Amino acid sequence: IVLNGQSRDVADGMALSELLDHLGAVRGRVAVVVNEDVKATSTWASTPLHEGDRVEILTLAAGG
Repeated sequence: IVLNGQSRDVADGMALSELLDHLGAVRGRVAVVVNEDVKATSTWASTPLHEGDRVEILTLAAGG
């Protein structure tokens, strides 16, 4: 896959939630886009990743 612009090897079919757990992403503090589609947190466990997928993980920050 391409993760935040960098090539990364993951097991074919790995769930998006597994990738986020592996990366230590804090749920509720990130937004995820897969192939230009924003993924709701309720779909992370049922979203498989495949070769060529483009994943963007955006960290949410408060402030102003």
